[in-house]
Amino acid sequence: MAPRGRRVAAVVLLLVALVAGGCSTSWADWSIGDVQPTLPGESAESLVEVDLAALEPIGAAVLWRQKYQGFLGAQMGPRGDYTVIYGSLPGGLGLDLLDKGGRRLWQFRYSDAGLKTLRADVRGTPPLVSAVAGDGSSNSVVSVFDLQGRELWRRRVTGSSASLVMSADGQRFALLEPVTGRLLLLDARGTELNQFKISPDAQAAFYRRGDNLLLINDADHVRLVSRSGQVLLDQDISREFQRSVVLSPAGDRVAVTTRGSDSTAYVFDIEGNLLWSKPLFVGGSNQPAFSPDGLTLYIYNVGDGAGIYGLDAATGEVTLRLFPAVPENRRALVRGMWTAPDAVLVDYVTVPRSGGGAGEEEHVLLAASPDASRTRSMFLGRGVEIDITDDGRRLLVVQRQGPPEAPATVLTVYDLDAAARSAP
Repeated sequence: MAPRGRRVAAVVLLLVALVAGGCSTSWADWSIGDVQPTLPGESAESLVEVDLAALEPIGAAVLWRQKYQGFLGAQMGPRGDYTVIYGSLPGGLGLDLLDKGGRRLWQFRYSDAGLKTLRADVRGTPPLVSAVAGDGSSNSVVSVFDLQGRELWRRRVTGSSASLVMSADGQRFALLEPVTGRLLLLDARGTELNQFKISPDAQAAFYRRGDNLLLINDADHVRLVSRSGQVLLDQDISREFQRSVVLSPAGDRVAVTTRGSDSTAYVFDIEGNLLWSKPLFVGGSNQPAFSPDGLTLYIYNVGDGAGIYGLDAATGEVTLRLFPAVPENRRALVRGMWTAPDAVLVDYVTVPRSGGGAGEEEHVLLAASPDASRTRSMFLGRGVEIDITDDGRRLLVVQRQGPPEAPATVLTVYDLDAAARSAP
């Protein structure tokens, strides 16, 4: 049996070959024997914990705040110009689109009384609003709206756990239907270009703006699909590898992180060469994310303390090491990470080690400069959800509060301009 590093590398070799060669390279051009990964002899660095209470606080001004009746959800657009709020609003299940000052631009309400759940988002350039409404059991309705509130297209799908992924330019969509075990690639009009079998835990993401390459990371194989729906790569991989695969923004780096007993980060260049590999602390999910310029690979939820690494994408040199000290009798996780040009922003969450629901979650926003020269924090509260713009300048905090008989949701948008800059 080949060493783990070589078997992981085989998949990545095929992937980078297709991306680098304009998606025309033959699989036969690559061989597993071409890769000789060498892991560092030492173990991961000694753990250095950071006391969150001792960090410099983030001074973020409130841009606007609104309170709504009921427990609602909300997401902010990539630039913060729009926010969509969704759920059981006055007039029924639906969504409102707000401008950058929190003023309502338009509203939409579903006429189907059987629909009970709703998730919505704002993405794309120009922005589009996507929504997935479900009846809680057997059916969902997927819709896409423009900024004037016009419903551009609608699809009914089987199951209430469907999800929709949008490309950065809004020209392609990946509709995941876990119940039927399929993924549909759709164009801007909602027309089906191709469909693929998937497992319930499959993930999808678009890369390379304009090219809109679709990467489908499934339980036992990885696929790369062109914008027209052509399968460029369909590679089996053993289920023993609990792993994540991401491409850099320019498509010149491929990062694979494994978890479990392997717990290693691998980065390959555009030629399919293993640039470096780094062992990680065992116990975390080791989720990767490239910086917007592709020069840094961030790995979060490292170890059982939910640590964070910033690694030079070309060399593997550690540029950021952030392992917050977890309070006694609590456990930690990173709920989300946003890699802005001037900072990495982290939703760091601790929960009681013995259990506890969403109301017991304590959220802290961490803002670290890419060179680790400055790290700041901001306590966000309990049981909140957050979203951050692509440039790291605005923060949306969604806080549900009140007793079940009088639920309410408070939306607060903060100016994070100071937090996103590395200079004091």
